[in-house]
Amino acid sequence: MERRYDWVVKFKELEYKYYRLAQGVQPKPDEPTVGSEFYIENIDVVPGVFSITKKGTPTNTPNIEVKVNNSNWMPYNIVEGGTTEITVPVGGKIYLRGDNSYINNSNTKYYMIRFTTKHNIGGYLTSLLQKEGFAEVTSYNKENIFNYLFNKDLTLVNAKDLILQATTLTSRCYSSMFSECKELVTAPKLPATTLTTQCYSSMFRWCTSLITAPKLPATKLANNCYMYMLSGCTSLESVTALFETYIEGACSNWLSGVSETGTFYKKTGVEIPSGVSGIPEGWTVVEV
Repeated sequence: MERRYDWVVKFKELEYKYYRLAQGVQPKPDEPTVGSEFYIENIDVVPGVFSITKKGTPTNTPNIEVKVNNSNWMPYNIVEGGTTEITVPVGGKIYLRGDNSYINNSNTKYYMIRFTTKHNIGGYLTSLLQKEGFAEVTSYNKENIFNYLFNKDLTLVNAKDLILQATTLTSRCYSSMFSECKELVTAPKLPATTLTTQCYSSMFRWCTSLITAPKLPATKLANNCYMYMLSGCTSLESVTALFETYIEGACSNWLSGVSETGTFYKKTGVEIPSGVSGIPEGWTVVEV
């Protein structure tokens, strides 16, 4: 039996494909998709507008280049006191790359990516850090590097093709990255095995359309690494966490406010208490 998650994803994909065919729009064979630089894909029925906004006054100005579909790369200007807007056609993609030590370096002053219509995201996010060799990045060397990047993106639908390949994380690197993305149905894979303080804290908090959490393969936890990670995900029905020893401080309130029923997959023999900082009461536990 297919889960509700599968039907939601299939419906959104079929809806978009039907519209594309009705308009006679076909993907270009030379247009990069998964495995490319980071991109945003406009899946709505009207053109979308891309911009990078900021909260507060960050101390850095990222070096970013963009291109729409197969056009040439061009510099993206982050305007003081405003934003530079770029229109993306229906079915089009905007790609981003740059050479930066980090995009964000604070949890109070940071940049956010914005898009005005329904969209998916994909490709290597590390193309924002280096134009060449971005697929080879396996660790970060700065804190807060991508925190809040998509925070409150209310038109983001699908992030399953976003590649976050780093296996060694830094403090708050993904903190609040997707928090309050209320239309987000599918999350990216999270392959990291070496965690650190608050690396995933509030990452998907209040993502009320998210049904299945990304698999969490790390066997060792870090202080507050999962704190509030999935809190407020009212549709959440499935979590797979493979840590070998439970640490309460690592999982503080990570599953508060989720669905009343669901399935929690854990390693055989690992003891995890019931509750919002462990396994939600009313959920089925399956050992793997």
